[in-house]
Amino acid sequence: MQSTYDYIQPEHINSFEAGYKGVLLNNKLFVDVDYYFSVYDHFIGQLDITQPKNGTIGGGVNVNTATEIYTGSVTK
Repeated sequence: MQSTYDYIQPEHINSFEAGYKGVLLNNKLFVDVDYYFSVYDHFIGQLDITQPKNGTIGGGVNVNTATEIYTGSVTK
C-alpha cells in the first residue's frame, strides 16, 4: 500500500553483530560476549506527548530534545 505522507520514507538499517561463547580455565569460567552495532536511515520512531487540560507540567520541552532522549537518535 502506498503511503499518502510523502515526507515519510521507508526505514533502513544496517546491522553488525559479533560474539563469542565458550568455556575457559578448565571449565571454571563460562564466557558469553556479544557486540551489536546498527546504523539507521530514515528512522521511524514514536513520540508520546502529554498535554494537561489545565495548568502546565514542568518547564517548556524542546520537541527535538525530547525525541533525542526517547529514541536515542539525533535530529539532523
